[in-house]
Amino acid sequence: MNRQPIHKLIFTFVFSLFLFSFTYGQQGDEQMQAHFINVGQADATLLEFPCGAILIDAGAQDVTAQLSLIQYLKNFFARRIDLNNTIDLVVISHDHIDHDFALGAVAQNFHIRNYIDNGHTRGSGEPNQGKMEKLARTTGISYENISFEQVTAGGNHSGLTDGIIEPLHCSVISPQIQVLSGRFQTMPAGWQQADYANENNHSLVVRVQFGKATFLFTGDLETAGDKQLINFYGTQGALDVDVWKVSHHGAVNGTSLPWLNAITPKYAVICCGQWNYGQGPPIKTFSTYAYGHPRTVTLTALQQIIPGNRDQPLTVKAANAQYKFNDFMVTKNIYATAWDGNITIQATSNGNYTVVTNDQ
Repeated sequence: MNRQPIHKLIFTFVFSLFLFSFTYGQQGDEQMQAHFINVGQADATLLEFPCGAILIDAGAQDVTAQLSLIQYLKNFFARRIDLNNTIDLVVISHDHIDHDFALGAVAQNFHIRNYIDNGHTRGSGEPNQGKMEKLARTTGISYENISFEQVTAGGNHSGLTDGIIEPLHCSVISPQIQVLSGRFQTMPAGWQQADYANENNHSLVVRVQFGKATFLFTGDLETAGDKQLINFYGTQGALDVDVWKVSHHGAVNGTSLPWLNAITPKYAVICCGQWNYGQGPPIKTFSTYAYGHPRTVTLTALQQIIPGNRDQPLTVKAANAQYKFNDFMVTKNIYATAWDGNITIQATSNGNYTVVTNDQ
């Protein structure tokens, strides 16, 4: 039997593995994943890193959506057994129920190491946020509430970070997490009283960077908040990102051309419910159908600024006003839980992105 060809095959195989590993490593093979979980007319995003996980908002439109969120997280931890059912940081952007409805269920099912919010206790989700703050005090969860004034103290234009906000220290590449805005302790110049009373404008704004990959989470920030951040940070640096979780479920008051020109996203993800959720009868007041999310004007603005295209154009339902939906063709890299189900954006540390829709 001639063994020489086998030796050559083994050598070639081993050398190929080495070459692949070396080349892939040189290109930046460290990866993270952003899981935009379909919780209906609500927000919940899980960020997965090589050494940990972060949850930004824990909303659900109803009990059924809450169960779906918890099951998604259980499936995640069954795959990532190395993380020991531990969420390293939970961020609640603001105390509205569509952003914290499932917060208690998350705390009951998983271990939470760190927790941050904006410190307000006057919105529809206040009971959930209040219970979480109490749990933090009694169980040793590290907790911090954050204001815009705290973030920008001393003219800081880089965002706020510390051991609670940025708890992960991975072996090769760690995520950099900065809070860019929080509650406003005093009413900014140029705001109306209605702007200041609007809890959406007090949303935590969080920027996440993993190597060259960048994500921005703005809660339900509206136009007044957008302008404040543009005025302070300018149109470069901290606000400039590749992936944006669209403010306020794609509402007309959550997206503007000045804001889009400041953040220059390549991908946009809208967390919202099915267009006819709440259609009734009777019509549900707090629903996708009643709010009219997402708005046609928002999608049109996103289509103008986002450079890349979806693999295939998609005809969706978008609203011209409350209760009034029409067909809209999405061609650019705009995704929504209403159309795409669970959405996962895989990002390499060198800034390459892959979008997976209807992810289980």
